[in-house]
Amino acid sequence: MQSYWVIVTDNNDCQATDDIDVYFNPCTGLLENTNTFTIEIFPNPTKGTVTITVIGLKTKFDILLTNQLGEILEIENVNQNAGQYSSELDLSNYTKGIYFLKFQDNNGEILKIEKVVKN
Repeated sequence: MQSYWVIVTDNNDCQATDDIDVYFNPCTGLLENTNTFTIEIFPNPTKGTVTITVIGLKTKFDILLTNQLGEILEIENVNQNAGQYSSELDLSNYTKGIYFLKFQDNNGEILKIEKVVKN
């Protein structure tokens, strides 16, 4: 999997971001995305607390907050199989910048990576 993202700033200093995950099969090209769950992170960008909602993931997983160097800043272990999970993450003590939320299963396999911008 390869993740790509872009931040666009207009003449009024308003920003918008977007990202896409591309899955490659080494033999045939694109691999079908089998992760049928969604992640909502808001507000993003944020000045403090973000709400993380995971819908449709029916397994135990971890949420890792990392910086741009890949250093793990926080880990949240989610030990429920309900199919919907919501929590808040307080970024107010972190400096402005780009952070990543890595969602991984109990085997350490990365399921998704989402970008969070701290203003």
